[in-house]
Amino acid sequence: MRYAVAVPKITWNNTRANLDKILSMMDEASIKGADILLFPEAVLTGLNICDDYDIDRQQAYSLESPPIRAIIDNAKKCKMWTTFGFLELSDTTIFDSALLVDENGKIVLHQRRMSPGWRAKDAKPLEYGSGDGLSTAITPWGKTAILICGDLFETAFPQAVEAKLDLLLFPFARCFSPGVTEPQKQWDNVEWLAYSNQITQIGALTLMSNYVAPRELSGGGFGGGFIVDRNGEIIKAKALFEEGLVIWEQSTG
Repeated sequence: MRYAVAVPKITWNNTRANLDKILSMMDEASIKGADILLFPEAVLTGLNICDDYDIDRQQAYSLESPPIRAIIDNAKKCKMWTTFGFLELSDTTIFDSALLVDENGKIVLHQRRMSPGWRAKDAKPLEYGSGDGLSTAITPWGKTAILICGDLFETAFPQAVEAKLDLLLFPFARCFSPGVTEPQKQWDNVEWLAYSNQITQIGALTLMSNYVAPRELSGGGFGGGFIVDRNGEIIKAKALFEEGLVIWEQSTG
């Protein structure tokens, strides 16, 4: 089995360019023989929520919208399982969501973020929604689930531990404050320890993806793509702020 994690450099206020980047990276991963590919949280637009509902809903997409269908159709064309995060518009409610699509273009998992950190604390539930539980599915990699960003640390985390997962797909969106002058050192020596601890408790092979983005996009994104074993040890990774694919082939022996 060949796993791939995409770390795209996305742009502010240009969904078309971001979609083209997603489709291009899918094609590249397919050519390189990936069986499953992970993209970050809210990869179409970035997690660019301003808490003005009329503005925010303009960057949210329904499951039937052309950008979402384009990614799903490309997964089928590439014959590759694909996970990607996006801001979802369901009726009139915005969700921070992610899909796992199989090689035939079928939606296997549709997860909505449960932790509230992506939106204002006083957001109206009918405008900014949240997921009501952790969904799991049996895939070629065993029992599989998606945790979106803050769900790794709260809300959904106990459910993930209890589920006894084989594969965890973890799309996230993170930036550092301007006061962090050595981001890679901050990640390696401080931030990563917290993520590793949570993954160890869940005990599943984990794919992690964060986008690279300019500060105009809600503080930006520092990137980072990781394939992590069930003991919280990094198998393969990409340095922060570096765009591209992380690919790892699991030995069957």
